[in-house]
Amino acid sequence: MSSLEKFLAGWRFRSRTPTFESGVELVAYVTDADGGTSVLRIGDSRLELDEHVPEDAQVRVRVTAFDDETHRGEAELLDVLGTATF
Repeated sequence: MSSLEKFLAGWRFRSRTPTFESGVELVAYVTDADGGTSVLRIGDSRLELDEHVPEDAQVRVRVTAFDDETHRGEAELLDVLGTATF
């Protein structure tokens, strides 16, 4: 194994459209609202929350449904961790 192969071992490219299994918990920021529904965008994937949360809030959610073909899903709010400060 060359030095370059050792250095790059375990590296991989991330997808612009990650997929999620039901039940997965994650932390993300609310990016916008769509008609009263709070939206999380992770790459080009989109999760809609079951509750309204202010934009730029960091939240912990559990994925309840996700469509791998459209990269859209639904999530339930578990906790609001804080708001972004810029």
